[in-house]
Amino acid sequence: SEVDTYLDDMEAKGFNAGAEAIFGYRAEEVAGRPLGMLLPEGVIETHRKHVQSFGLSPERARAMAGRAQLLGRRKAGTLFRVEAGLSKRSEGGATVYTAVVRDITLRVAQEARIERLTQLYAVLSGINSAIVRIGDERALYAEICRIAVELGKFTSAWVGTFDARS
Repeated sequence: SEVDTYLDDMEAKGFNAGAEAIFGYRAEEVAGRPLGMLLPEGVIETHRKHVQSFGLSPERARAMAGRAQLLGRRKAGTLFRVEAGLSKRSEGGATVYTAVVRDITLRVAQEARIERLTQLYAVLSGINSAIVRIGDERALYAEICRIAVELGKFTSAWVGTFDARS
């Protein structure tokens, strides 16, 4: 998705179909309106400073990755994770900045899920290893709990046994 703007007024000048889909606005709802409507509250000045810094640099394009978590704001007011790149060009004597924005909400969720599954795999692998090498039942249970908390990032863990006689 693309959003075009001028630095002097920080107003949206262009808004393509991809931006409409991501942000939930029609192009005519955004044209001439402050860019801040697409950003989380309280970051517009920081955003302006980053754009000014980019404007003074010799770079023609810059990925906005590597910065702290980037967020966009949808028409409904909800915030979502974005990946963005910024480019600049001269148009009629003025510098026009174009932001290419990608909604990465699904990717971030998938990465978090993969990370969690990787932790769980490490727990299972550690427990399997403990079962093979530890002969004492109490020591085994203690090791299983340690593995679950340290590797699995569980807040607590316990092992119980079932006594059919009770």
